[in-house]
Amino acid sequence: GQYDHDFVTNSESAATECLSCANGFYSAAGSTSCTECVAGRADEDSNPATACAQCAVGKYAAAGTTSCIDCDAGTYDGDTDSSTECIACGAGYYSAAGLTSCTICAAGEHDSDSNPATECTACTSGQYSAPGSTACGDCAAGYADADSNPATACAQCAVGKYAAAGTTSCTDCDAGTYDGDTDSSTECI
Repeated sequence: GQYDHDFVTNSESAATECLSCANGFYSAAGSTSCTECVAGRADEDSNPATACAQCAVGKYAAAGTTSCIDCDAGTYDGDTDSSTECIACGAGYYSAAGLTSCTICAAGEHDSDSNPATECTACTSGQYSAPGSTACGDCAAGYADADSNPATACAQCAVGKYAAAGTTSCTDCDAGTYDGDTDSSTECI
């Protein structure tokens, strides 16, 4: 953890005291200089006499640091190499801190704020979203969220029934009306 800063062979300078290495550096016994911890390794014990420790997967360390840090929420360790910076997740995905991958928003959920550090938000009944969505869509007119599950696609209403956009059920044409155009997206006449 110390080095001879003014080492010269056959000189009286060899009698001077060795200097301590700074945090983020290390040196072996008999060294004439300190070695900076390389990116991906850290001087976690702040003891320059011990080698720098390899950071775990899902963590990152810049050169000369004293700690391995988790990849931030919304980022991931895509190459499992702690010497490279963490990568941001894309829209429709999220990640907690310290992970090696991003999680896609499931069907029925969406990335409402386009912030991969926050979890996906559930869609409401009468809506649908595919995996990786950034928004929920209302069931179109003529279709209904019959099972009230925004993870399943909206179902088309049968002829003789009608559904307004964003509804959870198909409605029979009232007595005295009929589905004149056989289009469940238009009102009965």
